[in-house]
Amino acid sequence: MLARSLYILDLPKKAEIPPHFISHFIQDNLDEVLWIGDTLIFPAIKFVPFSQTRNLLGQEFSLIIYDGRQQLHLESLAIVSGTLKAGGAVLMLVENWQSWQQQPDKDSLRWHSATYPVSAVNFRQYFKQCYDEIFHANFILTENLPHRAMLSPHRARLPHKRATEPQQAIIEQILLQQAKYYVVTAKRGRGKSALAGLLANHLTSPIYITAANKSAVNILQKFCQKTLQFIAPDELARQLTLTPQKFAQAWLLVDEATRLPLQILHKLSGHFQHILFTTTVDGYEGTGQGFLLKFLPNLEGKSQVFHLDFPLRWREQDPLEGFVNKLLLLNEKPTPLPIKPIIPSQVKLIPCSQRELIAKSNNIEQFYRLLAQAHYRTTPIDLRRLFDGDQQQFWLAKQQEQIVGGIWGIFEGGMKDNLLIQQILQGTRRPKGNLVAQLLCFQQQLPSACQLRSLRISRIALQPEYQQQGIGSALLQQLQQQCLSPSVNALKGLDYLSVSFGYQARLAQFWQQAGFELVYLGEHKEASTGYYNAIAIYPLSEQGKQLCQQAQSFFRRDIGLQSHPLSLYFGQMPLDWRLCPQDQQSLQNFAQWHRTFYAALPAIQRLILQHQDQSLALLLKQKDNYSQKQWLSLMRDKVRQYIAL
Repeated sequence: MLARSLYILDLPKKAEIPPHFISHFIQDNLDEVLWIGDTLIFPAIKFVPFSQTRNLLGQEFSLIIYDGRQQLHLESLAIVSGTLKAGGAVLMLVENWQSWQQQPDKDSLRWHSATYPVSAVNFRQYFKQCYDEIFHANFILTENLPHRAMLSPHRARLPHKRATEPQQAIIEQILLQQAKYYVVTAKRGRGKSALAGLLANHLTSPIYITAANKSAVNILQKFCQKTLQFIAPDELARQLTLTPQKFAQAWLLVDEATRLPLQILHKLSGHFQHILFTTTVDGYEGTGQGFLLKFLPNLEGKSQVFHLDFPLRWREQDPLEGFVNKLLLLNEKPTPLPIKPIIPSQVKLIPCSQRELIAKSNNIEQFYRLLAQAHYRTTPIDLRRLFDGDQQQFWLAKQQEQIVGGIWGIFEGGMKDNLLIQQILQGTRRPKGNLVAQLLCFQQQLPSACQLRSLRISRIALQPEYQQQGIGSALLQQLQQQCLSPSVNALKGLDYLSVSFGYQARLAQFWQQAGFELVYLGEHKEASTGYYNAIAIYPLSEQGKQLCQQAQSFFRRDIGLQSHPLSLYFGQMPLDWRLCPQDQQSLQNFAQWHRTFYAALPAIQRLILQHQDQSLALLLKQKDNYSQKQWLSLMRDKVRQYIAL
């Protein structure tokens, strides 16, 4: 098979790509050409914006034109590289390759706090380094064509609808039906979707397939000799609730399982006779390691995991695959961990600036791999933020030069604009960044959360081998001590630490044992985790202590009147029905501004009891008689009438 290539074409923003470039790369079939970018240039060529490249899964192209002149959208580049045929080429457009790393990157709007595009010097420089290692100067083009023959892209020589030896061996193991759950992991292009289709040919039970995107199962369908019923994940979860018995004797094939939220995966897993999950180990959606570590161990029933190693759709050691893997830090194999047991008190947490983290490639590779192993989903956006995000501080815990743990902190608060803080409180503004600070200001009506300086613990991670040994708690204690007696300038003047996490009893216990106070629980379960969003804070200064006391008091006083499923665990008893100034402000912000009904509900309940007005109580019970928008408008009007009294 021919190698796949990535060419860089240096082209000004407003300039059009010379037509002879396209004709050089491909002779006549424009259906095999794809253009991805911000705007359509050639009407005759299939165009897909960056935001929709996930829909390309299951398709194949001979030439892909990637317009990177305004932004470097990393997931899109990784996605389309997996749709390129053997012998094909990606033609990446840039403006002024020599100074490319200094140019504003529109993609920064997704991972930087600035409201305008900023340069991504660190990652773009790293991009160039990776490119120079894999390719060479002849692949960087201006007006000259590459010195090579016309492309001859073609499909990999797969046996037509027949399994390869590794695929057949896995299929035979699965057909023994010795487990309830089967998982096939692989990098892209290894034939895991084809394996699922080939397996279906041998099954006599009813078969259903699901995936985050219907087009993703195209390859699966091609290798199956019968028509399989595709059901979207949300719809399948709904049907399982209504008629679970319909699926009790059926097989479910889940393609690219890591793209589905944990909540959906758990919902699907309990109702089928057998389930096959296929998932990318490393790729554009992040990593499948979290799937193996976080999801499978919690399933009730035996599971078997298989792996496919060798590419089928392109050659081994393909340069484009090697480049993308290196760019996404997916090449680094985990270093064997020290055999010697670790004593928690002997693990030292060392502060590390962003510059120090990326200065040593071994550091950032190990740290990113650590995140991927410890968390369900780690994505290319995390990688971009690591390299060029702002307001960050890192800590590394090493054992014999191997990173065994780490903490990723984000600085928040310190806001001086009182008008902006007031608008956040009212819900009329939601500027980028300051996740916890803004949430406490808006939901708990605590403007001081935005005014005080804080550090949000974005991630805390340990190698799986060292979890449940007290090491995480030891690292957290060291972080707290370093923030209380800072030697790093950036840590001076902090008022509190915060963390946002998916509520689980054991996680809440971990944070509470470290001195953090739970101050918020979200109304709904998060789609990505299947858990309620929880906020906990740890005070560092006197002002931080006051904020913590207020936030905890408001939380415990109100949650019992919010009808939250977890209210019995946290609400104070007996319930406080007094209408206080905090409630008056909540009602005012609900009636006049954009405070959510969930946040205002405790104050509304107290208002009903105080005024003994059954019309408001009745309206509260008639939610199903109106559309959500109509009902909310009526509620705001009704509360507004009481405020005016």
